Amino acid sequence: MTVTSAPPKSASLIGCLGQALFPLFNWVIVAHPGQIKIDFYGNKVWIEGPTTKKEKATFDGFIQNKREHEDELGMLTDDLKNADSESNKEIIQSEIDHVTMVLGVLHKVIRRMSS
Repeated sequence: MTVTSAPPKSASLIGCLGQALFPLFNWVIVAHPGQIKIDFYGNKVWIEGPTTKKEKATFDGFIQNKREHEDELGMLTDDLKNADSESNKEIIQSEIDHVTMVLGVLHKVIRRMSS
């Protein structure tokens, strides 16, 4: 592909490449230009992150869920410091362990959805 004027923006470049490879296919690009990755040497184009509105809504839900669990972890940590009995400390520590496990899963899911 030769560019005679200013190089096109990412989304229009993807459309040009798509039309060259699949002339009968109409491209509709939902992704933010920052999500579009181009490997000119390997002739590959891909989108990192969610590509549809449904995927974006799911992704945003996971992000919100992660924030809520992070807030809960902070509150539980404060509760653990202020716990008055050993049995309360054990219960709170159990909750901290559970929230930490959930956060680990959420981090993996978000990382996988982002790439």
